[in-house]
Amino acid sequence: MSIRDELETLKESIEEVTACLLMDSSGRAVSCNVEDEEALAFKLAVLFLLDGFEEMLIERREGASYIKLHGHRMVYLEFSGMPSIPLINMYIKRLFERRKPEAKPEPRQEEVKQEREVEEGEVLATVAEEYVLSDGRSTGEVANELRDRLRVFLEGQPRVRGGRVVVAVSVNEGVLEFFVHVNISYQGGILGRRDRSYERELTSMLRELAEGAAAKIGEKLNMKVRVKCTVEMNVKR
Repeated sequence: MSIRDELETLKESIEEVTACLLMDSSGRAVSCNVEDEEALAFKLAVLFLLDGFEEMLIERREGASYIKLHGHRMVYLEFSGMPSIPLINMYIKRLFERRKPEAKPEPRQEEVKQEREVEEGEVLATVAEEYVLSDGRSTGEVANELRDRLRVFLEGQPRVRGGRVVVAVSVNEGVLEFFVHVNISYQGGILGRRDRSYERELTSMLRELAEGAAAKIGEKLNMKVRVKCTVEMNVKR
């Protein structure tokens, strides 16, 4: 059963569903009656990064939205009324367990694992609410400060041919959490092959820079910080 078939089956199985979306951890998404699939998928992608996230119910003026993480896939549903969460979870579990188990991928190196966690680098500041910090700045402004530091660093690397830096910041129980994703294209040499040693070195420097800059921001605000930084590398011939 394809992801499209799963989506249609899910929508037909549950009453009062007005829109729905299925998404996997690689960023692929299929929607039904969602006004802006790309924008919604962009917002949901950051939830794959949150340790311990399982589900979320958002009450709206008319109806509700429900987000459920099931394995490596996420289900987003919009309802015209208030859903029965146990019933919804039962449908979702039965739906996914009908699929035949796929062959497990072979063990891969750590940097490839990072690519699976955040394919295409969709770390989303729009998911977290804006929060005004003690120095008067918002979490969005702090995110931009860290993003700009990383961009300046990349611009100074001779082999880097392009890159995208996305930073999101949220406040969780008094801890300033930074979600950082960097997508880099670099010159791979005459043969255009990947340079694993260079990738490890650059990844290490980026993480140290992100953690160091975040720590300084936390010191100024008298707040503890937590940083999750992923790096995706692409060879440019």
